[in-house]
Amino acid sequence: MLTRYLHYLDQEGLTSYRSAGGRLAFVARHATGAEGVATFSQWLQTADKTTHTLLANLADEGFQNDSIPYVAGSDRKALITRKLAQQFHASPYVTSLSLGREREGRRDERILYTGITRPGALDPWLAELQGREAALNALYTPPLLTQALLGLLRPEVPQGLIVSFCRAGIRQTYFEQGSLRFSRLSPAPEGDFSTWGEACLRETQKTLQYLSGQRWITRNTRLPVWLLLARQDFAPLLAAVEQAAQLEFHLVNLNTLCQAIGHREQLTTSDSQPLLMRLALRESRAPQLAPDASRRIHRFRQARQLIFALGVLAGLALGLSALKHYMDGRELQQQRSQLLAEIQSENLRYQQLLASLPAQPAPLDSLRSVVEAEARLHTRAIPPQAALLPLSKSLERFPDIELLQLEWDAGDAASTTSPARLVLNINAALPVAAASDPRAALQRIQAFFADLRPRVNELVLQEQPFDAESDKTLRSDAETLRKRPEFKLRLAIRKEQP
Repeated sequence: MLTRYLHYLDQEGLTSYRSAGGRLAFVARHATGAEGVATFSQWLQTADKTTHTLLANLADEGFQNDSIPYVAGSDRKALITRKLAQQFHASPYVTSLSLGREREGRRDERILYTGITRPGALDPWLAELQGREAALNALYTPPLLTQALLGLLRPEVPQGLIVSFCRAGIRQTYFEQGSLRFSRLSPAPEGDFSTWGEACLRETQKTLQYLSGQRWITRNTRLPVWLLLARQDFAPLLAAVEQAAQLEFHLVNLNTLCQAIGHREQLTTSDSQPLLMRLALRESRAPQLAPDASRRIHRFRQARQLIFALGVLAGLALGLSALKHYMDGRELQQQRSQLLAEIQSENLRYQQLLASLPAQPAPLDSLRSVVEAEARLHTRAIPPQAALLPLSKSLERFPDIELLQLEWDAGDAASTTSPARLVLNINAALPVAAASDPRAALQRIQAFFADLRPRVNELVLQEQPFDAESDKTLRSDAETLRKRPEFKLRLAIRKEQP
């Protein structure tokens, strides 16, 4: 459960409250003066290490309206810091509010400077908070909460006056175009809130005169006034203020406003302190007056919380990343198991197919070698027509020679180192009549040889029908004359490697 401390400061002293679970609980009351500061210091020693918010409802406030050239960045910050030092030279509790740009001329930026004019009323309390290293997140005043209060009232006019009661007195806050322009705290009259009607009318008439003197409103303009009261105080207050000239009072139920921002207890008086405290706890972007030195511990805690939050986010991111990698790993493992099962199934099917095939005549490696050699043979072998065509041309030129037998040899066509070679062994014969003249037969064979030789790479006459040695006489007996003269040739075609 988120716990915070809210300290409400007025002219009577400092009251501490504890906020937890949407409820505000009274903790301690510290009177104005050294004794009250001492009791506050002792209380801080035992207080929880949590955030502190200070709401100061004091009459010592200043408001200055000014215009500055329209600049941005560090130049604007330096200019506003110098202006604040000029307006509130003795107070560190200052801030500025932008009221927009002027519509004419250079269109300068309109600025409202506000701050505590008597810093001594705050110094002891803030010094104790800083000395005890308490985390002060903001120092608010009721006027600085005007923007949030206007969000609850939702006025339909651009300007007006908001009046509220508290033990410190009558608070009047003037707004224009949805922004704070001026505020004042009048002393509290005697008696119950229901009897403050005449004092309220008197103080609002003073404020009306001031606004007219500043020319913020014209003299004949009726000024709307929103009076924040408990319902039981409507009648007596309305009877006291209804006859006011130039003032148009609107009574607003204080309980309705408090319930709209989460205050659960029913208010029994017109004290606006619970509303202001709820607004102070609720706001996080409203302007505040605490100097940077007083908020140093709060800044450190914010930085630590930010680092912790970033660490948690980083841890969550790493955890999610690790979970994603784990899920991806599981998915990959499942895919791997599925693929292995499919591979095993396909292997089993392959083995079954192999078993259903007839037995191979030779081992697979031997068959692969034969197929590769056959492929090389087809790519390197010389086709038979390369030798048969030259032979047929010569046979056409010698029609009397008859081809008896033909054998061919491709050699080692599978070899990759020796050139391809085709060899033809030819058996041929002349007619029987040629046997009567051996010399003419030999000349005919030589002519055939000479005709065929240019068309081939190699040609060898291996065997002749007659002995053709020069020192012997050619003879033909009766048996030779009955046989055809046969001869043998060896023809070769080569294919050189590229």
